[in-house]
Amino acid sequence: MKYCTHCGAQIDDEAVVCPKCGCATAKGEEVFEENKNNSSNNNATLGLVAKIFMILTCVGCVVTAFASLGMYSGVENGLALGIGGLIGGLIPLCWVIPMTIKINNSLKNNEPLTTGFKVCTLIFANVISGILLLCMKEDN
Repeated sequence: MKYCTHCGAQIDDEAVVCPKCGCATAKGEEVFEENKNNSSNNNATLGLVAKIFMILTCVGCVVTAFASLGMYSGVENGLALGIGGLIGGLIPLCWVIPMTIKINNSLKNNEPLTTGFKVCTLIFANVISGILLLCMKEDN
């Protein structure tokens, strides 16, 4: 048997909290730290995978934009269609690149991303990245 460090009540050796005062025991604090470390590792992995998918989205936009120029070269009005495809592929980069940079900086500095930003990533940039970001646990 051991004693609570806060109120002095006798508690079981395996107790995580004191039944009298409700304060965490040393064992309870160890369990909390272990769970916090696991959550942090999980968030880092989810963030890394989300960042990779955002970079692939940027590359995909550029490839799509420039591939459209060659696709319509033999077609009548091909230049107009190619330029339309180029613009249609490059315009999304105006928001995908800043979102990718924001995700990278937030993960590097261990800053939380807002739920609104995560939902915007889901809708406007990359579905997989958005889902992964939404699955990350918030650190309180």
